[in-house]
Amino acid sequence: MTDDWRTVNLANWESKVPLHTAPDGYDLAGFDDPEHLTSTVRYDLPRLGRLDGLDVVHLQCHIGTDTVSLARLGARSVRPGGRLFIREGHPVLWAMSDPRPDGLLVLEYPYFESGGTLFVEYDTYVGSGTVAAPESVIFNHGLGEIFSALLDVGLVITAFEEHREVPWNALDEAMTPSPDFEGEFVLAEGRDRMPLSYTLQTAKAGR
Repeated sequence: MTDDWRTVNLANWESKVPLHTAPDGYDLAGFDDPEHLTSTVRYDLPRLGRLDGLDVVHLQCHIGTDTVSLARLGARSVRPGGRLFIREGHPVLWAMSDPRPDGLLVLEYPYFESGGTLFVEYDTYVGSGTVAAPESVIFNHGLGEIFSALLDVGLVITAFEEHREVPWNALDEAMTPSPDFEGEFVLAEGRDRMPLSYTLQTAKAGR
């Protein structure tokens, strides 16, 4: 796999920005309402708890819509000694093949960490148009690897949930909008067959 994956992935994300900020991309106009929150943050609210007065950093927020939503809940910048909250696509989902005509769910890509898998995708999950830099290198990390990395730096696992929903259409026609959560997608058939995302919370030991 290419050793220059950082450059490849940066170019891929930068080329998605104009598509995601276009009129048919993310709902940026919704933020004209001072009470507006992204559907992702609304989904996470029962697990996030009260944020007013807390310092927060949101990693991998792309164009910042979730960060703005967290700030509207009263959160500020970040400081040591807090907690880590992760919501991410499940590593089983990242290992799935593209939808198949037989409707089977098939593992095609590595579940465990590898040298990276190159994908070429000219479409993106929000908005329309062609991605100018369609290549990306994806690294999957199994749950064991994730848990071990957190425990190795002294964090304590305080909560872990696996979900049937994910906040984008990850498998094309094999998925459908969730009837229960706005902005989420579920398997069109057999929702209980696999996890699509997870939430993980940790705290520093002894605090």
